[in-house]
Amino acid sequence: MLNNIKIIYLALLISFFAISCNNKQNKNVNNRIDSIEVSDTKPIEKRNHFLFVGKYYGKPGVFKYNIQEQKYEPVFAVQKESVISLNYSRNLNSIFFLTVGKSGTRGGLPFVNKIKFYRVNPENQMVEMIKDFGNGSQLLAQWNDDGNYEVIITSIDKTISSYFNVDKKVYNTFGRLIDEKIETYDIINDGYPSLIPNRSSTVSPSGKYGIALVNDSIFLKTAGEDNLELITISNYEINKVSWNNDEEFLFFSTITPDNETVNVRKKSELFVYSIIGDSLVSKWEGAGAKNFITFINLLVFDDGLNYQSIINIYNYKQNELVETVKIRGGCGLVNIPTKFN
Repeated sequence: MLNNIKIIYLALLISFFAISCNNKQNKNVNNRIDSIEVSDTKPIEKRNHFLFVGKYYGKPGVFKYNIQEQKYEPVFAVQKESVISLNYSRNLNSIFFLTVGKSGTRGGLPFVNKIKFYRVNPENQMVEMIKDFGNGSQLLAQWNDDGNYEVIITSIDKTISSYFNVDKKVYNTFGRLIDEKIETYDIINDGYPSLIPNRSSTVSPSGKYGIALVNDSIFLKTAGEDNLELITISNYEINKVSWNNDEEFLFFSTITPDNETVNVRKKSELFVYSIIGDSLVSKWEGAGAKNFITFINLLVFDDGLNYQSIINIYNYKQNELVETVKIRGGCGLVNIPTKFN
């Protein structure tokens, strides 16, 4: 009997020690990479979470937000790396992000140091580093129309200081390099190369609908019909366009026309339009980029700048703001939106 008691006591002691060690490991998330379930091969309508960028101990990291539990937790947080761009594929099943060690301006020119490229693996739910790019001057990362991921980095030519190289690498959804092209610019004759983000298609996936900006008016066009339906009046330019699965709702954002750069816009708008109801359901405007994704019946978008930036979760079928995600230091779907210098 006494031996049995000793065995039970020893087992409890070992279990307590293991739990204590696990808790200590969890506290060190800012010094390592944490990997949790972030994606799968199930239909997108069953998704109950999304990833976003938020401050973690002063550095932008990647977080996971659970919609059902209304809680968030860090996925990736490394002390010497800042997440600068988090990008979902169009179907939300593939996710890439890039980090930098330091960025700013030096001698009137921008610089981005220690650029690293990561992929969230949907099969084993691990965050894996794809490539260490080193240093550059400018950086742009985005999905193209072919469903591949582009990373564009500009850098000063190592031989001729007045030359700038624009290195464009294209990766498939598995993070494999499938194409690369380097162009060289002479800044004296050609000027400084600028990186312009892609605009999304203004035509719906089925080809039945499309939107167009005519002067200050945004219209909905239906294939096979001559008339245009007025959606709204806007002095901004169309930026991103998306449709829900059955194409009953249209979502689009606009930006000020004089800010077509890789920087985050000061002014933007976001619209929700019901095609079946032929009505504008909701609209947001103001500071921030208004990056957004849609799944289930939800529109998830960021709003605001710097430490005041937030993420809103909106049920577009019920026209109801479900939840607002706030983190000390700010948060966003692609990055933490910042003001122009």
